[in-house]
Amino acid sequence: MTMFSGGSDIQLIQYEYYQYTPWLLILIGTVKLFLTNVCIDSGWRGGHFFPVIFSGLSIGYGLSSLLGTSQILSVVVVTAALLGTILQQPFGALALTVIFFPIDQLGWMAAVCFAAGCIPLPRVLRMNPENRGFIYGLMHRKGQKKLASHKSA
Repeated sequence: MTMFSGGSDIQLIQYEYYQYTPWLLILIGTVKLFLTNVCIDSGWRGGHFFPVIFSGLSIGYGLSSLLGTSQILSVVVVTAALLGTILQQPFGALALTVIFFPIDQLGWMAAVCFAAGCIPLPRVLRMNPENRGFIYGLMHRKGQKKLASHKSA
């Protein structure tokens, strides 16, 4: 179930997650996240989007089964958190979650994407080591504008 990007297994896990134990679903999602990074760093071609979405679904369904919460809420929250954290772009993460999940979950998607997207990641964990995060980018641009206005005055 963890081969390739996971895009082809999204429907499989959506309809058959109950056949797996919650701990196995969480393990599959976690292993998928780590193996994706290993494969990309080793020169394999591909991206992060589908593997992260697959991992979010797997971990979300596992947590839902363990905690007895709504499946859609658990899946939306976990996937949005993973996308927001990994992309470090809350708007991009929100756009992706809106494509994949029901629009009635928009409030949760927005809250989690922005919360996760604003958490700075250590340099080692960033997809792009130069991307210091959403908040840093906002503050840095604001500081550059102030500096530019002081220099021209």
